[in-house]
Amino acid sequence: MNTWSDNTLDWWVHGGNYLGPIIAAVGAILGIICVYIAINSADEISLRRERAAPAIQKDLQKQVDIAKADAAKAKSRTDKRQLSEAEREAFVKSIGGFHGQTVFVYYDARDPEAADLAGVLSAALKTAGIGSGDTSPIDFSGLPEGVVVYTADLSSPSQTATSLLAALRTASFEATLSAAPSWAVVSNPGWAGLMVGVKPRD
Repeated sequence: MNTWSDNTLDWWVHGGNYLGPIIAAVGAILGIICVYIAINSADEISLRRERAAPAIQKDLQKQVDIAKADAAKAKSRTDKRQLSEAEREAFVKSIGGFHGQTVFVYYDARDPEAADLAGVLSAALKTAGIGSGDTSPIDFSGLPEGVVVYTADLSSPSQTATSLLAALRTASFEATLSAAPSWAVVSNPGWAGLMVGVKPRD
């Protein structure tokens, strides 16, 4: 009579021969399942990347466009460094109604081109009966770029300052209006200043 221990021993001796293939088959199945999961995960990641790519590209292009627009704006404010005869006449005519007003012309001492343009503008102002024709070099950090009109009170700019701004734009300058800096000597409420800033270097 065979006992339970005899049957168990017999299985390990004879039936155990099949255990290895069974384990191998189970391992193979598990391996296939793992590979399938990995492939599906990779496909899902790839699909997500493909879906996200247009949005990322659009965002990057938007940033590039903004940077180009900012660079073009800055360049347009500083590229112009001279007055044609026609522009000079238009400038003098536009500002001529403010004969005898005080306008100080400053320029960034770091930029020889700024000095030349300041001289041209100051001479044109003198022709219109405004200012002395002199210019003052400024050598402080944080000076503006391009052509800037200063006024004593930005919340209520003087007519001289606003007319000077309009006259500069008539002469094709991308000028801006700003409050007088602390270093400027503001002699009266109708005072106006003209700053020719440094040209950015490429």
